[in-house]
Amino acid sequence: MNKNGEFRLVERLDGAAVRPITVSIDGRPVPALAGESVLSVLLSQGEKGICKNSHGLVSGAYCGMGICFCCLVRVDGREKQRACMTAVADGMTVETRRSLSDLDACLVAEHEVAA
Repeated sequence: MNKNGEFRLVERLDGAAVRPITVSIDGRPVPALAGESVLSVLLSQGEKGICKNSHGLVSGAYCGMGICFCCLVRVDGREKQRACMTAVADGMTVETRRSLSDLDACLVAEHEVAA
């Protein structure tokens, strides 16, 4: 835990320091640490709702380990990327699917994964 009460990666297992980077989430710059997952960056920013489910309700990650596919986001223009399994990189662009205009894309993504 850091001095702000946050749990953040500060060094790798080999002892090397983790360097701070900036990613774009839904069009806004967000600080991150190289090597952490997109999901951990979203959660560190208080972003819990990532997508809309088939009932039109905002939902977020469920398992956090790549099995449930409830955290699908668009990363650098690539659809259906699991936020929990994707490591951030400097300058990465992440788009969540919380807006109504993206509801259909989210439902299609969920359906294709389940099929």
